[in-house]
Amino acid sequence: MEDIYQEEIIVKDDWRKASNPDILKSGGLGPCIAIGVYDPNTKTGYMVHIPGMSDENLSKFLEVVKNDYPNLDDLIVEAFGAGMDDCEDKEYHEYLKLDRKYVEKKLSKLFKNLVCDWLPNNCVGELILDTHTGEFDTEINGL
Repeated sequence: MEDIYQEEIIVKDDWRKASNPDILKSGGLGPCIAIGVYDPNTKTGYMVHIPGMSDENLSKFLEVVKNDYPNLDDLIVEAFGAGMDDCEDKEYHEYLKLDRKYVEKKLSKLFKNLVCDWLPNNCVGELILDTHTGEFDTEINGL
């Protein structure tokens, strides 16, 4: 018998929580950043889709996770996105680099199981979290 699951697609400035066997998808990412959090003990996942250094949305999302999990050591976290294209100006590229560093620093203070996998130049992508298997996957497409 096949598992019946839901796919939750997270739109910009939003977040979702899902449990086994559901799948979380970030929706399309260019310069935006998706952060997925997975608890292998409960097979529960969270994902947020934020436009860059949107600290307010990132902080709110992290508060939800911290409230649900006072001990963050077992959680697995992946950040993805922040893509740059050749059409953007140099100043914007620097902004996106700062964005990446900011997110890495903020997350590394909380989580020991962290992977930051940024989009290559001239690409868009999506972060996917399968709560049944606990696997993060990324889809990358050229512009």
